[in-house]
Amino acid sequence: MTGPAADPELLAAATALLDTGQGIERLARPLTVLAFAGLLAPLWVPVPAGSLLLLLAGAVAGLGGAYAGARAGLDAALFRRLAAMAQGPAMLDDALVQLGMLPARKAGRPSVQRIAGARRLLRMQALLLAMQAGALAMAGIWASLAGAPASRQVGQGVQHRQACSHGGSLESDPGWEARRGTGCCPPSVTGAEDVG
Repeated sequence: MTGPAADPELLAAATALLDTGQGIERLARPLTVLAFAGLLAPLWVPVPAGSLLLLLAGAVAGLGGAYAGARAGLDAALFRRLAAMAQGPAMLDDALVQLGMLPARKAGRPSVQRIAGARRLLRMQALLLAMQAGALAMAGIWASLAGAPASRQVGQGVQHRQACSHGGSLESDPGWEARRGTGCCPPSVTGAEDVG
């Protein structure tokens, strides 16, 4: 299997482009860990089902991005090797075919086609990072919105108990007059003048 000689400058530029995938991977890795940690959260706290689905989507996107990043990193290493080979990609293609990493029909492709495939991997990696970040942000928003009414009710209940726990010294409370007769305080505490 022979192929056209690789253009070292073109391969060097492609390698530099693919190396940017390492930055994408550095951003995606903590998000993936966060997504998996969020999936474990129901063991300790209640989590809305919608948030769990979004966390799962974020985790899957993180794993897909890790795969695309690994493939892009492999392509970068192969491009470096191709740039250093004077005899063209034939020997490298033969080795990749024997390892089952390259279909025989793709052996001998020109450098431009190889680089186009690697750029698709890099775009996929960036897209998966964006999807992962979006899914995790939406999961957080969903969880906070789902928990907001319950936390408001808890807060209102605490305020109600505090307002009604004054015992016989309601007259010293400036808001007592406003709460009288509203059902907030028990009748035994609202004052004797209300009876009759």
